[in-house]
Order: sequence, then structure tokens, then C-alpha cells
Amino acid sequence: MDPALVQRLHDAFKKTLEDPAVLATFEKYDQSVIYMNTADYTKFARDNYLREKALIERLGLSAKPA
Repeated sequence: MDPALVQRLHDAFKKTLEDPAVLATFEKYDQSVIYMNTADYTKFARDNYLREKALIERLGLSAKPA
């Protein structure tokens, strides 16, 4: 993805997470705000995918190729 677009999306999400109305909504529903920058989120998503993939395969739930 174009790095300029990645930065633009990051900035928009970060700004939203700092908005008092958004924070109040999170609070209302007892939700935590967990901010991750682009690199941290990329690592989190990749690691989570690999863990879940291994679990699905270990449980025999992965789709078999046709």
C-alpha cells in the first residue's frame, strides 16, 4: 500500500481515538482504547494470524484444497 496512504489512515484513526466523543462512547460501553502505530499493529495482526492459523490446522478445521 502506498506509504502516504498508510500514514493518512494512521493519522485519521489516531485523531479519532483522541476525540472526546469517541472516548466517551468507549467508556459508556466499558471498552479499552488500545492504540498501536502502524508497525506495532502490523506485527500484532501478523502474529495473531499465525497463532490462529496454527490452532485451526491443529484442530483439523482448515479447508482442504479442491
